Amino acid sequence: MAARRARFAIRNRSPRGRICWWHDESVGDVLTRHPRRVRCSEPLVAFVSYLGIALAFFGPVLGRLSDQLITSPTDHRPWDHLQVLWNAWWIRRSLFAGVNPYFCDMLFVPDGTPLVMHFLTPLQTSVIAMLSFILPTALAYNVVVITGFPVAGLGAYALCRVVTRHHMASLVGGLAFMLSPFLVSKAAAGWVNMLYSGVLPLYLACLLHCTAGELTRPRLSRALLVGSALLVLFTGDVTVVFAANVTVCVFVWQSWTSRSPRETAIRFVHALGPTALVAAPYLAMVAYYILSYGFAIDVGRRLNYIPDVLSYALPFTETSLYSRFLTHLNLPARVRTDLVRTDTACYLGLLVLPLALFGLVSGRKNPTVRLFTWLFFLFLVLSLGPKLLFFREGVRVGPIEVYLPFLLWGQIPILGAVAQAGRYLVISYMAMSVGLACLVSALWGRLGDRWGTVSAASVALIICADFAFVPGVGPLPPVPSLSGRGIVVDPRLRSGPTMYYQTHHERPLMGGYLSRRPDAALERYRQIPGFTCLFFGDRSGDCDRAVLLSSLRTLGVTDILLDPGDWRGDMLRRYGFCEYYADAETVVWAVPENESRCGDLKHLTLQAAFTALRTSASNSMR
Repeated sequence: MAARRARFAIRNRSPRGRICWWHDESVGDVLTRHPRRVRCSEPLVAFVSYLGIALAFFGPVLGRLSDQLITSPTDHRPWDHLQVLWNAWWIRRSLFAGVNPYFCDMLFVPDGTPLVMHFLTPLQTSVIAMLSFILPTALAYNVVVITGFPVAGLGAYALCRVVTRHHMASLVGGLAFMLSPFLVSKAAAGWVNMLYSGVLPLYLACLLHCTAGELTRPRLSRALLVGSALLVLFTGDVTVVFAANVTVCVFVWQSWTSRSPRETAIRFVHALGPTALVAAPYLAMVAYYILSYGFAIDVGRRLNYIPDVLSYALPFTETSLYSRFLTHLNLPARVRTDLVRTDTACYLGLLVLPLALFGLVSGRKNPTVRLFTWLFFLFLVLSLGPKLLFFREGVRVGPIEVYLPFLLWGQIPILGAVAQAGRYLVISYMAMSVGLACLVSALWGRLGDRWGTVSAASVALIICADFAFVPGVGPLPPVPSLSGRGIVVDPRLRSGPTMYYQTHHERPLMGGYLSRRPDAALERYRQIPGFTCLFFGDRSGDCDRAVLLSSLRTLGVTDILLDPGDWRGDMLRRYGFCEYYADAETVVWAVPENESRCGDLKHLTLQAAFTALRTSASNSMR
């Protein structure tokens, strides 16, 4: 065995005699030669600890989770959360029907639309669908959201454990990532795809372990890497982009430090080959649907979604315990609105950041820690977006506006596919968790077990205090009744309730709220007579009554859903359409089959209005 290790060390030296990237002269192989094996109970202890801390933060709202959804503490209206409930409904419906869940024939009818660019999150939504058989739908959703926190903590724990080989230090590092404002803000916004970015550090841990050489039991390492890659693939589209970024960065780092790009490439092909084979069918399907249907991806490029320098220094996000104290700052309304956006939740921690940086510096002799230091600063700069903003205005040096590397990075296929630059900060938070683990490990080594435990507990309390958050809950919206059993038209392409309604009425929908709009289906709608006016709200289009009725009857449409006060509602009333249902969110207009249709529905309309009032009163009493 000793001879085998000697041959391996000689073979993996660079031509200049430099030790390869995963070797540290002071401790040996930092990834594969652990002082002792990881006990099975330790990851379990970590998960239970993280779950207990998460439940403590959610304690004030635990009693209301059975019929309300976790939201922001200030905006209690669920929106994107309702998309997730639709996802669960569609996963259950498609699997029981034995059809491809990545193509939906119930939205944007009659053509349907692929869901490969929508955050379908099949893993999370499948769990919600299964839990909803035994739990209320809202509670099933909330269980998955809360579980996302210990999952993120456990993923970061695994990464910190690979780097530091220290259980208690890794516990603290995982806690920092679990409570990071990035994940907390996404949980409140209902973005469960990015909430489960906690699988990203697990993937990186497996990647580092698998590319460390042949002494790492390659079959087991590659199997773990395949499993973690599948978790990334089926928990969120954005996480796939993040995983691609860290993979490229690790490859570049190893190639540079080992001075042998060819050997590094061979190791990566050997490690990622099985993963590529497993993921190839899914990626081929994604490419086919994107090329065939086309998707609009432009909303996140606006500067409203780009972080400000202030976003990193102060906790403006509404989920922060301290955001209420920042309301007294004399900021313009536009600036404040942009700073509290979910995509600008980039607070690094006035206390946590210095500790993390000190930990990265203290572990600088470890080449893997140097990798994470580089990752931290690289993605911190990229998260600032294409230009430097201060008080939501572009920073200038004289007459020249300051542009940043993301202006070019955003043009790189796959790596720059996430338009909202602030989301890349999740990789910096991951590096910060490693830095905090290194700090605790260093203190433990200097102070011994007794005072090392005290120092670890102190750092954990600082993290909890600095990243403390306040959750909120919001009621599910009332579901409108429909006048018929035909197709429903809803031109509100950014309406979460639209998707939730379909989980109840289960009618085909012309429209839908997806993460990426299908250009091909929308172009088809523009060709339908009268839809330029009715669906796209263009007054210059053909708004003739006869044209609209002919198209709607030909398509089999029985109901049209609009916002209260929409000018198209007044037009439909003049054309003899019946206002069948109305609440604060939605007005249902029944398509008349003949001239007496609306009159026949008046008594049903009153009944629907009474039902809406009763539902609204019930929600207010809750």
